[in-house]
Amino acid sequence: MGSSPADLGATAPAAAGPPAAALEEALAQALAKARQCHQAGQVRQAEELYRAILQAQPDQA
Repeated sequence: MGSSPADLGATAPAAAGPPAAALEEALAQALAKARQCHQAGQVRQAEELYRAILQAQPDQA
């Protein structure tokens, strides 16, 4: 599933990127999907999503 910060809308500086609320919503949706994958035993997909989220917001580790 090759998720990346680009997939989450975090490719450009904040001024040129999506509003903070939109980014937060995208990250929340990605986290929910990661948890769902994790619980379903889809560990690789979950890991990719978790890593993408942490790349987008490393201070949330």
